[in-house]
Amino acid sequence: MSLNTILTTVSGKIRASHITDILSALRLQFVGRNSAGAPASGQELGNVTYPWGTGHFNSLRVGGAAIDVSNIVSPANRVVSGAVRTLSEQPQFLSIDGVNDEVTVLGATTTLVLSINAAAVSVEADILFQALTVAPAANNTCLVDDATLTDQLSSKYAGEDDSILTIGTVGTEISSRVGELIALRKNGSTEIMLAYVKSVTELSNIYRGFFYDSSDAAIVRETLADTDQLDIMSLGWIFIENTGTSGEIIYTNPVYSYTEPSAPTTADYWLDMSTNIWKRYSGSAFVQINRTLVGLVVVDATKAIGYRPVDFFHDYRDTNTIDLEIFSDEVIRSKDKTNNVYVYSANLRVDPTKLTWDNTADMETGSVAASTTYYLYLSSTGERIISLEKYYTRNDLLGKYHPYEAWLCIGEGTTDGTSDWLSFKDGVQKNIASHVHDFGDKNKICHYSIDIGAWDMDATSSIEIAHSFDINKIVSASVLIRHDDGLSVYPLNFGNISTGIDAGLWFITSSNISLHRSETQLFNSTNFDNTAINRGSVEIWYDTTYNN
Repeated sequence: MSLNTILTTVSGKIRASHITDILSALRLQFVGRNSAGAPASGQELGNVTYPWGTGHFNSLRVGGAAIDVSNIVSPANRVVSGAVRTLSEQPQFLSIDGVNDEVTVLGATTTLVLSINAAAVSVEADILFQALTVAPAANNTCLVDDATLTDQLSSKYAGEDDSILTIGTVGTEISSRVGELIALRKNGSTEIMLAYVKSVTELSNIYRGFFYDSSDAAIVRETLADTDQLDIMSLGWIFIENTGTSGEIIYTNPVYSYTEPSAPTTADYWLDMSTNIWKRYSGSAFVQINRTLVGLVVVDATKAIGYRPVDFFHDYRDTNTIDLEIFSDEVIRSKDKTNNVYVYSANLRVDPTKLTWDNTADMETGSVAASTTYYLYLSSTGERIISLEKYYTRNDLLGKYHPYEAWLCIGEGTTDGTSDWLSFKDGVQKNIASHVHDFGDKNKICHYSIDIGAWDMDATSSIEIAHSFDINKIVSASVLIRHDDGLSVYPLNFGNISTGIDAGLWFITSSNISLHRSETQLFNSTNFDNTAINRGSVEIWYDTTYNN
């Protein structure tokens, strides 16, 4: 029977009974055994160093319960694993030399594992593609056509998310690509953006600074100004064959759809989303191919200048229970000790500790600066990083991720004039979570807290605070007023029970927050005249998913 004990031979001779014991152990139920050879629960099948490969099962039971395997679905074509960047799980299995018109798919040092038409494929040697198609030499430019862009910081994000980058003086190499993705380089700079040509005058869904260079460094976003020239580059889509030794690069956008594309041309690629199978147009029909997409390469007039690998396939989730708070001048932290957040491939359960982002220890590069907005990231191994790089909204990864690393953005913070998240005056917080908001689990309501600043309420009855919010996206607001003693906080519309008169009122216009205190009421006194302290804050809840 399969539950027999496999005895250890002591004489050094192998007898028929030993073989019979092993055969019995392998029949029917194959169970774990302890060091004495007796059946025992809790034994491992493989280990961390030597895991088993592909398993083929009709059903699975974990902890005695059957697993519904219909919920465990992976696409037939995907990138499973490969070389990654030093600081994160971000893929880095492509390489260019910055001199030649070539790109290499890396597999020799770290095996690139793919699934091609549901079959595992291992790329165990580097694959070199040469003689890449170079960028067009004529009719290949356009000009930024937006007078509001003046190389200000916000111009780094023009065209991202739901915004449009308007262009003019458009060459035919660009105007002929309406409805397609193209790579554009800002003339005279290194930034390369991946942009969707929405119309002959509009670019949208842009990933600014999307690529890596020949040293594997990120080619970061740069500012834009009206009339800046953008040059179209050659954009190659890299496919690998199921042999794991060859592939093809195409220079027309592959089509992703459930229905067959109309009017295709020979060698067009189509991902049939009903089966998740790549097909190639033969000239008369779309024919299934044994290839899958692994990345993009950008080529100028003479050489490859940028690349971006396809992300690894994981069961991405939008789980994030982290709320933030200001803890000190240097630290923003999670409010709760227990949190659950999914980052790239890892489900992090943090318990029982508060996650902290310390601007003296956790900066991605350099030192913290004054009056600067930073982005607070979390890695899949729990590291906290404070970065100047704004996130990409990655709907495919179900989150807001660092543009060049596999780090999830948990929130953002702005420093004051002394490079602190906040400063204190006599033990009273000067800035309360100013410009800090969270990206919660399926929660698109962000919370902003704006300092009122100095206000002698005894001498001055009203003040105006400028804002840049879209008033249609504000879903709730409140105003808090601080007593000079630092021991009490009141709502501005604090009501006097005996008189029925509110101590003040406030309202928001398209450009200002207007605060008013009532005459002869609570705030019209010397208890609220100290201009050396921050008088309080305006709390705003803002809907980031609102559309006009």
